[in-house]
Parts: sequence; structure tokens; C-alpha cells
Amino acid sequence: MPDEVLILGIDPALSVTGYGIIGVNGDDLRLISYGEIRTNDRNELAYRLHRIYSGIREVVQNHRPSLAVLEEGFYSKNVKIALGLGQARGAAMVACAECGLEVKLFAAREIKQAVAGRGSASKEQVAYMVKARLQIEDGVIDSLDITDSLGAALCAAQKLDMESHDVRVH
Repeated sequence: MPDEVLILGIDPALSVTGYGIIGVNGDDLRLISYGEIRTNDRNELAYRLHRIYSGIREVVQNHRPSLAVLEEGFYSKNVKIALGLGQARGAAMVACAECGLEVKLFAAREIKQAVAGRGSASKEQVAYMVKARLQIEDGVIDSLDITDSLGAALCAAQKLDMESHDVRVH
């Protein structure tokens, strides 16, 4: 597909960082790749962040997407969880930036609105719509971390005017 643009969605977390890549060619969407980067909570924080960084870097180098998309930070009463998510997000963003990849951030409500039609949609509702829009059969992807990452990529495909951005076309 000569005019296809690849978008990498990332759902960062210290334990499991989900990622998904979609190809966008006009109104046509297709699933390119997806997976999880897992870390062991018994390992030191620096090692876990490096694992996220190197995993995202490998995905970017293997697939050469034009754009990376992450959810903006969220507010939590649990400071430790919020801090860990922020650190994981930072590791993923640095990996993308080091590879020269443009990074966009969207609010969780904006992603849910774009994908499921409601900013208050549940993770399960987002997963259902992601699978429907990308024609993913039931049982193929059961990870909400992966469907959240694909939701971010779908939001970018819907929200961004690809011609107005300096993106590499594959």
C-alpha cells in the first residue's frame, strides 16, 4: 500500500505496556502489529524502565511508524501508581523521540470519544469498538493493554489530518 501511514499506539504501564500499530490509507485501516512489553515487579525500577524503553525502541525500529500516540497523564489518588505510569510513559516517549518519531498525546476521554463514541466508555467498550473497527476476531486479542494502545492509534487516525503532518509514507 504505497500511501499507507503507520501509527503506533502505546498504553504505558510499569507492569505491562501494550502497543499496537495500525496502517492508515485514506479510510482503510488495518492491523499491522501488536504486543505487550512485560516487566517483573521484583526487578529494580531502572531495569523495568529500560525494558520498556528498549522494547518500544525495537518496535519502532522494526516497523518504522510515522507517528506514536500515547494517552496523556491521568490523575490518581494513588501517587505511587500515577508516578509509575508517568515514568513508564516517559521511557516510551524517549524511545520514540530517540528514533526521530513524532509523539502525540491525547486525553483518555478524547480517545474513548473517538473510538467508542462516549468519553466515559469503559475499557471493555473501547476494546469492543477497536476489534470491530479493525476487524479483529474474538479471542485474537484479549489484552486491554493492547486494545487501549490500538484505541490511541485509531484516535490519531481519526483526529489528525495526515497531509498536514510531516510523516513518512510507506
